[in-house]
Amino acid sequence: MSANSSTRLGAQWNQWLLQECTPHAWVRNLEFIRSENISPGWDFWPAGKQGELGQLWMGILGMVFKKVVEDGYELLPTLSGAVKPTNGVAFTLDIPEDLHSSLRDARAPIVFPPTDRRTEIGALDHKKIGLEYLSPSTGRHHLTTIKDSDALLRLDIKPRMVLLDYVLSDYQIPDFKNCKAPLIPLSNGTFRGFEMPASEDDRIFIARDATEEALFHKSLERTVKTSALPKKSRAILVGRIAEIEKHTRIKAWTVEDAAQYCSSYEFDIITELAPVVKIDKPKFNDFIELFWKWVSKAQRRGAGVPTLVNALKDLWLIPLGNQMFQKIGSTSEYPVLDVSANKGIGSFLKQAESALANRFKPEIMYLYTGAGFPQATKSLQELGIIKDYDDRASLMKWLEVTLKVFVGKLDYGEKMELIRHLFDLSRDCSVSERLCMESTVRKLPIFQEADDSSPSEWLVSLLISFDS
Repeated sequence: MSANSSTRLGAQWNQWLLQECTPHAWVRNLEFIRSENISPGWDFWPAGKQGELGQLWMGILGMVFKKVVEDGYELLPTLSGAVKPTNGVAFTLDIPEDLHSSLRDARAPIVFPPTDRRTEIGALDHKKIGLEYLSPSTGRHHLTTIKDSDALLRLDIKPRMVLLDYVLSDYQIPDFKNCKAPLIPLSNGTFRGFEMPASEDDRIFIARDATEEALFHKSLERTVKTSALPKKSRAILVGRIAEIEKHTRIKAWTVEDAAQYCSSYEFDIITELAPVVKIDKPKFNDFIELFWKWVSKAQRRGAGVPTLVNALKDLWLIPLGNQMFQKIGSTSEYPVLDVSANKGIGSFLKQAESALANRFKPEIMYLYTGAGFPQATKSLQELGIIKDYDDRASLMKWLEVTLKVFVGKLDYGEKMELIRHLFDLSRDCSVSERLCMESTVRKLPIFQEADDSSPSEWLVSLLISFDS
């Protein structure tokens, strides 16, 4: 054999030894270490950047890594120190420090080679050999695989919020539901995943603004703690809530949800079903005013008047004064007259109510003065829940409902003033309105005064207006 032949043979032998035999043996050695219940981390792998470019021992790390990946050995070192097979990890060569530490503390199955090994491993065709890159999508998947792990369940809120920011960063909202890892902070200190719940009762709510944060603050176990959310995550969850609630357990507050909240946390102390009840608990008036502010916003978001009124019908949300509140659904039977404008017959009714309360015991008159409730007044008027004092039909119904406690107790002077106001209302009204007024007014005990004394000119004029 010539010298050249011997040299070529030696070179081929060395190439086989270093490129075929050595990687195989190294993998077998890593397997042996793992069999001894020792995790074969990067310290047991070939070092990177060995020798000069072109020398035979260059690339052993890459070849070992390639063999482990392609053959699916459970030997890939993850951030947690545990080793996993290819199909159980996501791979990355570049990662921000805060995300790196958060994934590490969560013991996520992420392969992130040390600095001295990234150049050689980075030169491989990762997609071709079967590696899955770390991305928000793969992050959602791999965090879900460890959703019940002690490390993730005990993870502090700060690293959880780093993970939350990351898994939401691709805006692939339909895929958010695949993240079942408990990353959403709730007001009671617990965390939930994004998956759709089996029941609507297991949905969680997110406040869209400061009004909702202040209003719905008692449902701790079902409310996202927005103050804990990172700025980016909050912007996504709130700004895209219309789409997010279609695909995840998070949802915005609807009128029906708000009504259920009120029943559970604000009116839970009420045991009677009376149309008007007394509620004298701290800051309840503030709650009423804030709630009607929210209702106004709900209208601007598209909630229709019938939907709003129907959803709120069983709630005592109409403030009548002296901590008395009327149920929304009772107004068809007990109409509420709005006398907040304090003029015309409305001013008279308000003054007469006060006078009667001083002469007799206070009675429920279903008069709305609006004192201390500017937002409630505005919303109740816009929704048509309280009726204007000069609405003839509502006024007549109110007079009939309160006949015994109001008209029946008026003195002679007050009755005459009432007649004068009714006469003013009888002018310039439609035929149907005049008929409605006549039907009610003739039932009122204001004509008894005329039997005992000369009828007033207002009474005569009122009767003539009905007969004309």
